[in-house]
Amino acid sequence: MVRATYQTEALRGRQEQLLAAGQVSVAPGNVGLYMSAVARELKAAVGDTAQVQEAQEMVLLRLSSELAFEVGSAELSTDSAMHLETGARVLASYSLSLLEISGHTDSTGSAAINQRLSGERARSVADVLQAQGVAPARMVVEGRSDTQPLADNASDEGRRKNRRVEIRIVPLLAVEPGSRSEGGKE
Repeated sequence: MVRATYQTEALRGRQEQLLAAGQVSVAPGNVGLYMSAVARELKAAVGDTAQVQEAQEMVLLRLSSELAFEVGSAELSTDSAMHLETGARVLASYSLSLLEISGHTDSTGSAAINQRLSGERARSVADVLQAQGVAPARMVVEGRSDTQPLADNASDEGRRKNRRVEIRIVPLLAVEPGSRSEGGKE
């Protein structure tokens, strides 16, 4: 049995629930091929409306809030929703994966507003995925406010980069006995 390279406590808990319910996991020797196929099909599905990156047993789909949402809104733009629906169908077909959907903001606005907005944007994305057949049991949805910036919030460009929704796709793997660890990443 193997452990995913990226795994938060929430993902680990979701993984344990699914496995306990009898969900089949990705065979350890097939993880790389499985995740490469996910990345390849997602890139084709979303085109240039989102970034798709593959790294160490994880695929990251990053939606720019600038393209996906109006300022201060959690409603997806029509174009982004259409491409996300196509990507969601890909994710629905790869049912041996877990999805961590996280909303992020820049540092302008109050902490309460940023937390609410980041959570609502993540939930909007999760709702589209669910409507296209992605099981809610596979998803962890979180608003992270401005706690994980990609760039410096001092510039307009930096703030634009920080406003985003990310979907981390990780393989569902059988859990190693005694593999629980403290902290978010392993």
